[in-house]
Amino acid sequence: MSAPIEDSERKAFFEGLAADFAALKAEERPERGPGTAHGEGPMRDRFPEICQLGVEEKLQLVQDLWDDIADHHADEIPIPEWVWEEVERRHEKYLADPTSGLTWAQVEASILARHARKTDDPT
Repeated sequence: MSAPIEDSERKAFFEGLAADFAALKAEERPERGPGTAHGEGPMRDRFPEICQLGVEEKLQLVQDLWDDIADHHADEIPIPEWVWEEVERRHEKYLADPTSGLTWAQVEASILARHARKTDDPT
């Protein structure tokens, strides 16, 4: 039997997984309002230089912003209750049958295989 998980470890574990579950509840994503299509609205007004960047530069900017949030503001990210419930459910499932999950090596191999198929597909 494994040692009980401390509350701080549990919270860190769940927070680390929370982002992966965000896509599970599309209905909780905010709707785009009027004036938020590409090239319209507050972003173009407030940050016109960002709108001029190419796709790769914009993606790098997004990555840099996420890194900054993770490094300096992770404790400020709101995590909906349904995320905690889903993580708890999955954790309980794992504790009941530790062989039910995948190893990191299996997950990584699956991701790499999918990526290879996409890059090999000429369509």
